[in-house]
Amino acid sequence: MRVSSRFHYVGHPVEVCVRTRVVTRGYVRTRGCRLAIASTPLLGLMLVLGCESTEPTPPPPPPQPVATVVVGPSTWAGPVGSGIVLSAFTYDASGMPLDRAATWATSTPTVAVVSPDGAVTVLAEGTATITATSEMKSGTAAIEVWSLVFSSVSAGYGYTCGVTTAGLDACWGLNPFGELGTGTSAYDGFIAAVPALVTGDVTFAAVSAGGSDDSRRVSGAHTCGVTAAGAAYCWGSNYFGELGNGSTTGPTLCGNQYIVGPCAVTPVAVHGGIIFAAVSAGHHHTCGVTFSGAAYCWGLNLHGELGNGTTTDRDTPALVAGGVNFVAVSAGGNHTCGVTAAGGAYCWGLNANGQLGLGTTLGAEICNDAGEGFSCSRTPVAVHGGLSFGGVSAGRSHTCGVTTSGIAYCWGNNLYGKLGDGTTIDRDTTALVTGGVNFISVSAGYDHTCGVTTAGVAYCWGNNINGGLGDGTTNNRDTPAPVVGGLSFTAVSAGGSNTCGVTLEGAAYCWGYGVSVYRGLWDWTATERHTPTRVGQ
Repeated sequence: MRVSSRFHYVGHPVEVCVRTRVVTRGYVRTRGCRLAIASTPLLGLMLVLGCESTEPTPPPPPPQPVATVVVGPSTWAGPVGSGIVLSAFTYDASGMPLDRAATWATSTPTVAVVSPDGAVTVLAEGTATITATSEMKSGTAAIEVWSLVFSSVSAGYGYTCGVTTAGLDACWGLNPFGELGTGTSAYDGFIAAVPALVTGDVTFAAVSAGGSDDSRRVSGAHTCGVTAAGAAYCWGSNYFGELGNGSTTGPTLCGNQYIVGPCAVTPVAVHGGIIFAAVSAGHHHTCGVTFSGAAYCWGLNLHGELGNGTTTDRDTPALVAGGVNFVAVSAGGNHTCGVTAAGGAYCWGLNANGQLGLGTTLGAEICNDAGEGFSCSRTPVAVHGGLSFGGVSAGRSHTCGVTTSGIAYCWGNNLYGKLGDGTTIDRDTTALVTGGVNFISVSAGYDHTCGVTTAGVAYCWGNNINGGLGDGTTNNRDTPAPVVGGLSFTAVSAGGSNTCGVTLEGAAYCWGYGVSVYRGLWDWTATERHTPTRVGQ
């Protein structure tokens, strides 16, 4: 509808404005006015008034109510003292997202508290449900808090894993190849300071962390664990089949600025259905021993370190030849060693530095490495000296063991004095660790060695550039130096430039490179420490 009126007045102009209200289809429309004034000699002033309609903006539709609230992530687990920021997402009945505020609440404030913006801080071991509510609709997240009380720890190259007293496996440190098993991998140089649970529903009785600096040239680190029922799982780099899952192609890819290769960021089952009592992760191979004493190895076999009589890599467990029954095996750099129930020590693999303990670096065989021949043994050979060992540990290029009477011996490469005999001379047979200290166990790392006495005192020797000896300095030692702090350990584990130990109370302490330091709620860092620092304290 359009109404137009035109009026003419002679004399003084008169302003006229007409507004009309019209109801159309339920809307009220107001007609606006347009005023025009003109003058002519005959008519004087002419007032022309034209009225036309203007269409109004329809009112906005009424707001849709919240029909669903989703909290993300919906599940989360972390150690005491850590935390996470949760998000609340609101949706209408059709699933369209809404921008609505939510209020937060916790079911168990003694375990976890939540701030008005969804930041959760965990305080004690246990579980809690975090609820976000918007317009009477709610969503929840399940929070699991686990304590940093460990039954054992294993130091790898730049990272550490441990098993808690509840059977949970937690790892922290470097993770370029998924060696932490947390479902992700991180670019080389990034250190995960907060211990994180290994993903999956597997409860481990023990874990072993491996790896070496070869991750800058060949492949990365890997980790393996065994359940109380004897099932073996591995995760991390799988370049040579060291995960034992029947493949060298994945299941995914990980890497750093030097190399990208196949890996698993979560535990994968070792093929073969073999029931293991223990497993040991080396640099690029893995070995395990069954409850009946049979030893199996898999992964890189360039120098015969799998002990099956060949130099062919294996991506599934291969039986170690020779018919020797072992109670324990230890995978090192390019060699492996084991000890029998009678105390006999055997080694196999590379012998270039005398790490097999044969009394020579020239036998028993020659293995080929890129066209160059190296002394090796493709099957187990007895360590010379006639000593009865309670345990042996294979490092990068040296080996150490403790006799049944508590005396420590080392042999192989002696760079930085890691044999502990007061020299830096390589030994191709067992050399007594000086100092008159009686040990219950020793651990041979990359370039250093540590042991713990019957009284729980830890000693370390060898390379100390990052404080991995724990004596408060960075000075190398060719004889055992006591770890400072007055702590009583049940066991210690020497890794790359890092060392960790666990006390009788289950507290884990680490020193050297990449130590996980807890400085307060939400405040963690990974740093270098020259003395023992408690994980999560």
